[in-house]
Amino acid sequence: MNDNINLEEYDRKKVILGFYGFFYVLLLVLIVIGGWVYLGNLEYFSRNKIIPEKVLMTLNTDTAKTTTDLPVIKGVTTPPVDLAKETVSTPEKIAAGKTLFDANCVTCHGADGKGDGIAGKTLNPPPRNFTVLTGWTNGPAFSKMYKTLHEGITARGMASYNNMRPEERINIIHYIRTFNTGFPPIDPNEIKEVDKTYSLSAGVKLPNQIPVKMAIDKLIEEKSVKSLVIPADFKTDSLTKNKK
Repeated sequence: MNDNINLEEYDRKKVILGFYGFFYVLLLVLIVIGGWVYLGNLEYFSRNKIIPEKVLMTLNTDTAKTTTDLPVIKGVTTPPVDLAKETVSTPEKIAAGKTLFDANCVTCHGADGKGDGIAGKTLNPPPRNFTVLTGWTNGPAFSKMYKTLHEGITARGMASYNNMRPEERINIIHYIRTFNTGFPPIDPNEIKEVDKTYSLSAGVKLPNQIPVKMAIDKLIEEKSVKSLVIPADFKTDSLTKNKK
């Protein structure tokens, strides 16, 4: 009688162990399949993480309709800038600023500067609404706006435009200031402060410029390489040993 009970107990344990063994084998197979699928679509996952697919598709469609990608430009040193002259607003400077704004800023800030551009709708926090002069990270004064364009605001997703000539950045500011009549007047003292901070009267070294697609591809390549780094002490048979 006891022998029969022990045999039944043994058979029951054998079935349970067999079930667990099958479960772990199935789990390992699923992990392998998942890893294979991930590696096969690594570029898609990386691209989607860097730039949301919805935004990327919109930008690609919009860009194809309006303009070609940025050209490769070698960085140069700009001629000295006469800030006292450049900060005087003229219709020509405003028109030049609008052209630059339409090409570089509309996607996020919108055509009317309200922060409601196509890409801006997906950003958190949202892009700056230039028609409202409160709540600015750096402030709406000329010197603060120049600082924003030159250095960017990483925490808010604002890119740096230090690849532009100083005059171009100033023209963008002239245009942005047309969105609201209450922008602070440009003070001569802050003009001197901007010149002192960025050495504009001595000429500015502009960085190299590469096409957006090339920059995205480099980011994806760098991210992909980092994600595939295997520790030096990793052994391929570690999973087998742990299972045993």
